[in-house]
Amino acid sequence: MLKDSKIWKLALFYFAGYTSIYGLSFWIPTIIKSLSENATTNLEIGWLAMIPSLVGIPAVMFVGWNSDRTNAHKSHLLVCLMIAVIGFIGCGFSDSVFMMVLMLTITSFGLYGFSGCFFAYMTFFFTESTAPVGIALVNSFAALGGFVGPMILGTVAFTQGMFILSGLLVIGVITLLSLKLTSASDENIVKEVEVNINQL
Repeated sequence: MLKDSKIWKLALFYFAGYTSIYGLSFWIPTIIKSLSENATTNLEIGWLAMIPSLVGIPAVMFVGWNSDRTNAHKSHLLVCLMIAVIGFIGCGFSDSVFMMVLMLTITSFGLYGFSGCFFAYMTFFFTESTAPVGIALVNSFAALGGFVGPMILGTVAFTQGMFILSGLLVIGVITLLSLKLTSASDENIVKEVEVNINQL
């Protein structure tokens, strides 16, 4: 399975999203504080930092539900990542607490929505026998994003970090576009997964 390019494409795609999610979630309070000019208390910062995550909850549920309903997981992933890219770019240009919280909320909608349907999409590339190893490989590589994401925003200025993360998501979009279910074996995997879903 290590020779399968789809494994590494899925891993790179998930790494891009995983890095962005962790980079954002670790630094949201500090990002808001940096724009508050000491006019916002720690309690207020906590409430403001909670808004993006609250918006992320319905995003996970809606994108996951709608992608399963329409069987259009790839297009949902593309839309979510593009929303997150726009949000990150907006964060890079934000110069007020209001605009930053708004852009962070948009970004969170895209990032959390992405996580809501990625695992369903990934199953189309594996059979029951290959799924445990394949999913473990993808997760193991992507887990590095839990270190890389916070490190990016902790090393460079927040504005630069936002643009770096948006660039990483663009790489993720390009990688996703290169993933295709074309072979007969891939079609059999899709049918197998659909049968299992219908049985549930």
